[in-house]
Amino acid sequence: METIKILNGTGKTPLRNFWNHIHFHPTDAIEDEWGIEILDQVAADKVAKSVRMYAMLEDIVTMDDDGNLCYDFTLNDARLDYMIEKGFDILICYNFIPPCIALNKDEINSVSVRSTRYKGKMIVTSPPRDYALWEEVCYRYTEHIVARYGEERVSQWLLQCFNEPDIGVFWMRDKDAITELDERLDEYMKLYRSFVSGIEKVSKNLKLGGPVRACVQEFMDKFLKRVAEENLRLDYVTFHAYGTSPDFINEGSCLLNHANSLPDINGVLELCEKYGFSHLPIVIDEWGAASMGFYTLEKCPQLLMRDNEEYAAYFARMITLYSDENLPVDRIMMCLSGQHDWADEEFRGSRSLFSKSGYPKPIYNAYKLSAMLKNNKLANENPNSDVSVLATEDDEGNISILLGYSSEHYDQKMPEAQLKLALQNPGDYKAYIWRIDVETANAMAAYEKYAGDRDAIMQASRVARVELGDVRDAIDLTLHSTSCILLELVKN
Repeated sequence: METIKILNGTGKTPLRNFWNHIHFHPTDAIEDEWGIEILDQVAADKVAKSVRMYAMLEDIVTMDDDGNLCYDFTLNDARLDYMIEKGFDILICYNFIPPCIALNKDEINSVSVRSTRYKGKMIVTSPPRDYALWEEVCYRYTEHIVARYGEERVSQWLLQCFNEPDIGVFWMRDKDAITELDERLDEYMKLYRSFVSGIEKVSKNLKLGGPVRACVQEFMDKFLKRVAEENLRLDYVTFHAYGTSPDFINEGSCLLNHANSLPDINGVLELCEKYGFSHLPIVIDEWGAASMGFYTLEKCPQLLMRDNEEYAAYFARMITLYSDENLPVDRIMMCLSGQHDWADEEFRGSRSLFSKSGYPKPIYNAYKLSAMLKNNKLANENPNSDVSVLATEDDEGNISILLGYSSEHYDQKMPEAQLKLALQNPGDYKAYIWRIDVETANAMAAYEKYAGDRDAIMQASRVARVELGDVRDAIDLTLHSTSCILLELVKN
């Protein structure tokens, strides 16, 4: 039996919680019952500290017969009022281009498996016909939220320019992401300059960022170079980092692995250093084991991992790896896109925290366990490379340890493991453990076992605390399991 030694007697390193953050999508579900049910639970369990949402400017801006821009903030205010009430820190993505100011309002995309997006909407991917109109929109939107919520509050939020302008899904659909990259970038730079100018007319104290890159690293390179050359305002660098894509999984060219995003992230960090931005916060405002939120089991059977215990272990091992690599990341935000496209299936590999009927999936329980981690990191000696260990301690001496056990690509069979914990500096602790595995805190397993009994399924889907008889008791790890051990210091 292997022993993991927690070095709680040799100092500790401050640890920022960069992982308890989400991108809630679709934004216009915030005012709907199903969206509110999810966010109510997320807020109650303190699963997410900050939430990314879209401004959805297409809901707000129209033009009258005289060519004047008109604004209706009713839906926006309802969404933001709710998010503030729930205590979330907010990242607002300024998009999409309102049709009334688009160069070509018929250049549209659904970004969905259906013919339209949620509520029958479409995305205009065309640039504005006049960037002065876009600047005016950015100004008026910012003016409104500052007037309604106060500059002090809004200055704590992150404001970003558009979403994934490096690919045609959202920006300039008719221009190739690689061969016409320069033209795409030139237009985005106009968009970004106008975004900055419009917001700064309201306040210079707000936090502005970009380029919200999807995947084209050359786009990031050229954006940062232009920002440096033009001395443009940039308060944080933001991009997306997905481990792989369903197509790559299917063809076997890039299998699931919690380390997959490291080269991409390190590449961005190198560019930040190259152009003098290494001092800026790094915000990965979308992450996932695989991209394509609207892909489900029909297109990639291995996406079942989004619904079962594998994703929980993936998450635990990924954030442990990022921490061990000392990545200077301010926050990573799991993207929940596709969670409204359920059809009739309870589980279909959707990128969501809950199943169709609202049962918490193992990835949600993993978020709950990760929220128990403390603010100081402890070193450890771990002899098993298939087990990740993130040991933490608070200022009162209580210790939380997150364990993840998995195979390399989440498709291999591995034996069960047993391990013991040993503290370098033993003390008098009460010990508790929470588990997620193939049978425990697993909505899929509960749904099959208790078919039709909602209360039983819900109860079995939730992660629960179990008291350990002794800190030194053996801990059983089944394949693709996640555990959190709390050692609560007994005070005399």
